Amino acid sequence: MSKSIIYNLNGDLICQLQPSKNVITEQISCTGSLTIPITQPANPVAGNIYLDPNSLLYVYNGTGWVSTPGPTGATGTIGVDGATGASGAVGSTGATGATGPQGPTGSSGAIGATGPQGPTGASGAVGSTGATGPQGPIGATGSGISNSVIQTTINITGTISGPTFSSKSIEQVSYRLIGDKYRVSYRLGWGSGTSGSGQYLVQLPTGLSFNTSIGYNQNYTGTIWGTSPYTISPFASYFIPAIGGIVQTTQWNGACYVMPYDSTRFRVVFDNNNTNSLNVWGSSWYITSTDSLFSIEFEIWT
Repeated sequence: MSKSIIYNLNGDLICQLQPSKNVITEQISCTGSLTIPITQPANPVAGNIYLDPNSLLYVYNGTGWVSTPGPTGATGTIGVDGATGASGAVGSTGATGATGPQGPTGSSGAIGATGPQGPTGASGAVGSTGATGPQGPIGATGSGISNSVIQTTINITGTISGPTFSSKSIEQVSYRLIGDKYRVSYRLGWGSGTSGSGQYLVQLPTGLSFNTSIGYNQNYTGTIWGTSPYTISPFASYFIPAIGGIVQTTQWNGACYVMPYDSTRFRVVFDNNNTNSLNVWGSSWYITSTDSLFSIEFEIWT
């Protein structure tokens, strides 16, 4: 019995018959059965064949295993769509269409704002004078303004000892009633004197006194401003604003206040143009031993 060996030689299918005889063929017909190994022979020789697990036919060509082309595989799945291409150029504008039919009439618009007011008409004729009404009742007589009461003695003492005044050019105090207040005026000029000691207490004109009730001309005998830190607001109850003040050769005041000490005497608070501070007139504040004038005016409650 003879046997055949089929192998691939440079792309040709060779059928080697035994004894040695080679036949080149494109196809082989087998009337019996053809058994092809499904594993790779351990010691292959040229022409050995086998089918791998993927049903691919391999032939040993003497140096290595090569696969013969298998049948055409099934058509693969369709690939994903490609990206959309760029838009084409814009076409030219078409011809204008025919005019459509007229639309329905719109609703009425809102009422406009009121126009500006017209000019004022001319004044009418003056009416006739009405009859004189009856006379009203006579009112009560007011307190009015009294004549001034003038005195020529000014009494000034001190909290320790009073000052003295020499070479007086004028010494006058006066007052008059205006409604429910007295207006009091002092005028005193002197060329020299002594300063005394402490703060000065000026006497009201004879016949006058302070209403020291709360809300009127309350009296205060303590230290002005108190001690540091100073308290200012309480002195609004004691200070009476005055006009005028004191003038000396090298100093004078701009602000002046009267501060009741008791029912008939008061202290005077001056500022000073040199020190820009407020203090009570006394032996260390505008001393009376030098040429000076004292002239103030203020009002007190009746």
